[in-house]
Amino acid sequence: MTHAEQNLAGGGDCRRTSVTTGYNTLRRVLLSGRHRDPCEKPMCVWRQRLFLVVKTNGDDMHKTFFALSGLAATVIASFISPETALGKAPVATGPDAIDTAAHAVSPRVGDMGTVSAPGLEQKREKPLRLLPQATGPEQPDPVVQANAGPYVGTTTPVGYPGVGSGDYGFTPNAAPPDPNLAVGATQIVQWVNESFAVFDKSTGALLKGPVAGNTLFAALGGGCAANNDGDPIAQYDKIANRWVLTQFSVSTTPYLQCVAVSTTSDATGTYHLYAFSYGTTQFNDYPKLGVWPDAYYITFNIFNNGQTFAGSKLCAYNRTAMLSGAAATQQCFQLSTSYGGVLPADLDGAASLPASGTPEPFINFGSNSLNVWRFSVNWTTPANSTLTGPINLPVAAFTEACSGGTCIKQPGTSNQLDSLADRLMYRFAYRRSTAASAAR
Repeated sequence: MTHAEQNLAGGGDCRRTSVTTGYNTLRRVLLSGRHRDPCEKPMCVWRQRLFLVVKTNGDDMHKTFFALSGLAATVIASFISPETALGKAPVATGPDAIDTAAHAVSPRVGDMGTVSAPGLEQKREKPLRLLPQATGPEQPDPVVQANAGPYVGTTTPVGYPGVGSGDYGFTPNAAPPDPNLAVGATQIVQWVNESFAVFDKSTGALLKGPVAGNTLFAALGGGCAANNDGDPIAQYDKIANRWVLTQFSVSTTPYLQCVAVSTTSDATGTYHLYAFSYGTTQFNDYPKLGVWPDAYYITFNIFNNGQTFAGSKLCAYNRTAMLSGAAATQQCFQLSTSYGGVLPADLDGAASLPASGTPEPFINFGSNSLNVWRFSVNWTTPANSTLTGPINLPVAAFTEACSGGTCIKQPGTSNQLDSLADRLMYRFAYRRSTAASAAR
């Protein structure tokens, strides 16, 4: 059940990477791991942590924490003054695209059919589309973490099989499997290319599934119903206590992002369904979704016709409309080919709500630096929506492992892991604290 992009850090024997860093210092261990994870059965995961501690409104008593989570990766502690930096950053006004999504309501997930092991003829390998290299030639890392941190105390978790090979009579049919998982108040949803399942959070009992991803979107018709293309994200909106499940449709055009928002906190219930279009040219690869009070923000690596990298796309979905099942629009800003692998900030709980009107932060890395953007969406007057950035933050020198390719060794096998070192790992988690002692 483990993976670089699962949202849950489990227990077991996995160690937690822990490094204390200084002002604007990048602690780079290794950006690694997209699939073929050697820690496949136990619910344990190595976590990447990127911490940005931001003083807001010039008040030392208010600290904002950002953390990037992933498999054995980057650790950062950085203090920035957004008021100073934003004043020097470029601002784009008015989104490049404003589109209304097709929408519908699903039947209950609990009433949907389940899938079993697919035939060999249905198995497929999805290509890894690498991003242009942002760093220079490989060099020794001056701040690499050479040793694992100490074991930390944990509570023994409930262990149970996930959506894996042979579990519940099911076998994933795609590589990479892109396992992704979210935890709600009483349930857990895990999605593995190209099916998802719902589990009881207390007992680990399978409540429903595995269900084919496109079955959830059948009521929409079109590509979302016909194509089960995966690259999924399972999210839990902790503000509204709703599930947000999404995958793309790219086997046919128009290229679509299929989004389901549950009508209650029950993941086996009904969902409001939406299909957001990116036309017949912009292949919306590597979707990453974050929850924010004024929108569901999502990023893509756009590849024109699925071949040529065209830069990251940063979009806002009308969260309020989607929670109520109303017609919903998206607003998008297209970045240049200089920027890829951008991540949206994602709230780490209702207690972490930002101040009203706070723009959504985004982040990626460049050559020995981080880039930060802020998206301020205006649903009433879209022309007044703005994207500010990039704000460039220098960090200690680092390079991408084998330019983002496949080079990560595993014990007991000659098979190597994809490094995915050409991008930061999902999630870019946001946490806000009003305690002065939060800075650490």
